[in-house]
Amino acid sequence: MTSGRPRPAHLEIPLDLIDAVDKVNEVAPVLVAHPPADAVTIAAAAGRLNTATRPGLIIGGGARGAAEEITALAERLGAPVVATANGKGTFSEHHQLSIGAGLHHKAVAEFVAECDVVLAIGTELASTDLWNGPLKFPGDLIRIDVDPAQMITNALPDYCLVGDAQATVTALNQRLGKAHASQEAAKRAQRWQKLFRKHARTQGAAWLPLVEAMKEVLAPGAVIAGDSAMACYYGTLSNLPLEGPASFLYPTGFGTLGYGLPAAIGAKMGAPDRQVVALHGDGGVMFTLPELATAAQERLPLPVIICDNGGYGEIRREMVDRSEPVHGVNLPGVDFAMVAKGLNCHGLTVDDEDRFAMALRKAFTADRPTVLHVVGELAGA
Repeated sequence: MTSGRPRPAHLEIPLDLIDAVDKVNEVAPVLVAHPPADAVTIAAAAGRLNTATRPGLIIGGGARGAAEEITALAERLGAPVVATANGKGTFSEHHQLSIGAGLHHKAVAEFVAECDVVLAIGTELASTDLWNGPLKFPGDLIRIDVDPAQMITNALPDYCLVGDAQATVTALNQRLGKAHASQEAAKRAQRWQKLFRKHARTQGAAWLPLVEAMKEVLAPGAVIAGDSAMACYYGTLSNLPLEGPASFLYPTGFGTLGYGLPAAIGAKMGAPDRQVVALHGDGGVMFTLPELATAAQERLPLPVIICDNGGYGEIRREMVDRSEPVHGVNLPGVDFAMVAKGLNCHGLTVDDEDRFAMALRKAFTADRPTVLHVVGELAGA
């Protein structure tokens, strides 16, 4: 489960052993090695990075364990950094070298095309992140991935560094030369930041008031558990800066509706001292809405934001774009504040930025979860 590419493992216990009794001894935890890529390949990649004049970094979910090392690497190279949805926050989005999170923006494709070397760490470079087709790498591509099969998926690298991200980036840092001029690197990053933010704000315009209100309240280290909702992938992904690995929990790839609330419950119980927010659409939250009872039972001060646009807005929009009959995507008005109270949570309906920010701030210190039913233009409706 913890070796190679970390993932869940299935353990099956035969029925006749479930109630078996025997004397057993405690077993010491198995220590799993997380080695770097081989030294020869690291040396070759470091040599190429040392000669780069326009380097760039792409970081994904597999880079989460190497946050400090990647920050040191980016600063040493003077390389702007763009993150996938799963890599969001691993490199602080408040850092002057951060371009932003979200590979699907036109600015990212243009940035990659401008780089003479791109270092991709722990990312599949998959269509679920890119949306608009694969990235093209006119310069050299260096990939770091713990999974050998993933190394050649979606893009063929010029340098294959198969190994643990933290160990491999540490080894790279040890072989790289002096840091590049920070002022020059910052200017280059700033140019791409502006273009990226322009695209992000245009795409997420309907949710910017909500995002701006969240910015006022969220503290450094806050965790957003987002559902597969327009408010998340158009709104917060690229427009709400976060810092810290796993600060943006999102069902990348599967588009799992209902993911946000149970993910937020787990995050809050695992990190009780951090602000945790569940962010949903009104359609997606219907898949796991009863989990409010679990959060209430645990007395979690958890804000659950539900952006109500009257149903499954993304599917409805696609039907309209294809001139198809719109059917099966509109939900009758649900009083989510009332549902919340019925499940022993606080509940409030808001349609105003100031009132929303005030309610969100209060929800972090409440004695139980608070459902914020966001309606009207604030919900992107």
